[in-house]
Amino acid sequence: MVMVTPADLHDAAAAKEVLFRLRLMHPEITIVWADSAYGELITSRRRNSAPSGAVEV
Repeated sequence: MVMVTPADLHDAAAAKEVLFRLRLMHPEITIVWADSAYGELITSRRRNSAPSGAVEV
């Protein structure tokens, strides 16, 4: 999936929308991996079953 965003929008801010669209288009994808730049997103979306650094979609 590709999403073009303005240059002044940080990737982590756009990730919420990308993950939302990903979930709608591909419900079979349940876990994605992200690095520490997405810390808030990882913390807010990670469930107990997701490994460290993973985000449940």
